[in-house]
Amino acid sequence: MDKIIALQKVKSSLEAAARGRKLLKTSIVVNNAKEHVPKANHVARETAAATQAARERKVDDQLNQILDNRRPGN
Repeated sequence: MDKIIALQKVKSSLEAAARGRKLLKTSIVVNNAKEHVPKANHVARETAAATQAARERKVDDQLNQILDNRRPGN
């Protein structure tokens, strides 16, 4: 009977250690993600700004083309 209790204690200790290790791994992953989020946000803002600038240039180019086509002699 004492062996069974001892084995159950060992089993529960091992399970607790495994849970702790899993929590530690999860914590590391979360911390790594937190580290990369600001970088990703920065890149996303830069990409959005570049996309907006490209759209504005495209619209400007289209307007200039329309205006060029409407000028006399073209």
